[in-house]
Amino acid sequence: MRAPTSNNVDGPNDPDAPTTPEGPRTPTDPVACDPGNKTLHRLNRDEYDRTVKDLLGVPSTSANTFPADDIARGFDNNADVLSFSLLLTEKLAESAAEIASTLFQRASVAVTQVVEAETLTGTAGTVSGSVWNLFSTGELTASFSVTAAGTYRVVVRADQQAGGPAAAQMRVSVDGAVVQTFDVPALDDYAVVVPLTAGAHTVTARFMNDFYNPNAGEDRNLLVDRFQLIGPLEENEAGTGQGLIPCGEGTVGVTTCAEQTLSPLLRRAFRRPIEAAELATYVALVEGVVADGDPFEDGVALAIEAMLLSPSFLFKVEVDGDAQGVHRLADHELATRISFFIWGMGPDDRLLDLADDGLLSRRDVLQGEVNRMLADARANAGLAHALSHQWLDTRSLALATPNPERYPLSASLKAAMVEETQLVVEAVVRADRNATDLLDANFTFVNAELAAHYGLAFPEGDALAAADPDGDGFAQVSLEGTSRSGVLTHGALLAGHSYPFRTSPVKRGRFVIDALLCIPPGDIPADVPPLDEEATGSVRERMEQHRSDPSCAACHAMMDPIGFGLESFDPAGKSRTHDEGGYEIDDDDVFFDVPFTNPAGLAAVMKQQETLSYCLVERVGGYSLGRGLQYAVEGDACTINDVVGRATAAGFSWNDVVHALVTADAFQMRRPRTAEDDEHLITSED
Repeated sequence: MRAPTSNNVDGPNDPDAPTTPEGPRTPTDPVACDPGNKTLHRLNRDEYDRTVKDLLGVPSTSANTFPADDIARGFDNNADVLSFSLLLTEKLAESAAEIASTLFQRASVAVTQVVEAETLTGTAGTVSGSVWNLFSTGELTASFSVTAAGTYRVVVRADQQAGGPAAAQMRVSVDGAVVQTFDVPALDDYAVVVPLTAGAHTVTARFMNDFYNPNAGEDRNLLVDRFQLIGPLEENEAGTGQGLIPCGEGTVGVTTCAEQTLSPLLRRAFRRPIEAAELATYVALVEGVVADGDPFEDGVALAIEAMLLSPSFLFKVEVDGDAQGVHRLADHELATRISFFIWGMGPDDRLLDLADDGLLSRRDVLQGEVNRMLADARANAGLAHALSHQWLDTRSLALATPNPERYPLSASLKAAMVEETQLVVEAVVRADRNATDLLDANFTFVNAELAAHYGLAFPEGDALAAADPDGDGFAQVSLEGTSRSGVLTHGALLAGHSYPFRTSPVKRGRFVIDALLCIPPGDIPADVPPLDEEATGSVRERMEQHRSDPSCAACHAMMDPIGFGLESFDPAGKSRTHDEGGYEIDDDDVFFDVPFTNPAGLAAVMKQQETLSYCLVERVGGYSLGRGLQYAVEGDACTINDVVGRATAAGFSWNDVVHALVTADAFQMRRPRTAEDDEHLITSED
């Protein structure tokens, strides 16, 4: 088992290292851990999106149109696999031009576009008079063209053909993304408000709850009359860029106003001080536009477009300069690492101010800034989102396709499951609980639909108001006395790692040992036969027979006990007492030579394993560095041991882990790249 190693007592990672007013004492001894190096680090799609929104105040960017970022070690911010293709170059150019063009757009009059349903063709149903009659789980899609980015009202006029005890349900999606699900008891306009970019868009109405009882003569259908798109709405007609210009060019002059506008923007965008000559290059773009007789705002937009295409914005630049060996990061480079680690976006003015003054590398200042950033809501969109969406892999749920007849799992339920894990991670991090408490948290967050799916009581009235102070429909509920506890029993994990027609102890176990214990599951041997789906017996019995093959036994001995411990949840994440074949669930097993019963017992055994904390640091530490950590690499092993040792001594809360990571040699320092580094390059994962 891995064991923490003591760090160099005079090294930069020692929390008690003597300090001067300028910061930690410069150590005379060698650096305790090799900090390693990474390739030039591009912003990934999420980082680009959040940074642009924070910098310019735009409601949306085009990052979702960029090529998907490759994944390594569970995360998509790994510099080794963030390539830069010709397609990405084209998309970045399109995005920069589109964002710049919308910043100072002139006021425009809202326009209403109408598409009559009977002119369209649905995936099911037929035209019935002036409406399209949707039955089964059919959907109808209308296309629109938007000339100006802004906020738009999407209206679907619909009615129902009543049948059964409930009203027809209609799910409205824009560009394939679910926006809202409506009950449709009568003919009415059902509207949502969404931000749209300039260009082509689609609006889809999908019938969600078909009902047919020929004996009673009841047949519920959704009747779609028309689609409308109205906008841009008044509040967004003038764009968001006016607040970026702090002066009037007619008062202070074009050059001075351009300098006052662009200097703070470039500093935030490039995450460092801006040289006078560099600023002059961008100011010249504004001067050229104005000289041609065009508005000052158009010149600023052109300069911002150029800024968004600069390598200084698109890459997290770290410079070795003349350094021949290990050296500390400059304060601005440190500010960038911290902000993208915790917030998933560029540093704010406070971080940059401290870096300008050379204070950020002081231990006391750094500790205060980390605490401030963890308490900020931006940590939810950054660190907490990365932990839930990537490390805990809630993104896999989008690909899950459980059999709709036996294991119905709607898009809205999937979204609620993803949100559940996000909110639990946020709560554990915000409360500064032990980092491993994610495994056995005795609470969760559900909306009414997910509570019903799980069989949990959902609060009502005053109790709901107290449990849902944000009013987002999700309430914190206790799991005491239920079969659920911790992320292992979240629907996102359970459904995201199952087959459409049955659970998969192997898929669930494989994910857990890889993501949470860092035990490589290995490749499946080519000559291993698949599980016989026609054989009799429970899944457990068939799996035990399958792994009796010596070529299967070693891997399955680690994966299967975890999967068997989670068998009391079906492919859609619902609790159950019998499996697909009607056999009674047996969720007892032995893991790490320790017997356990049920998911809570499994979580308890896992929390006893020292490997859990080491794996957590390995994965989260790799995310913080953007290069991945590998225990097989000597310098990385030293870093992991050091961080685990110091975080454990402090209590191993999330704050302890984050503080230990940002004060580690690997986070604070770097060295020039060597050929040996390239031997350990991480390849992307499917």
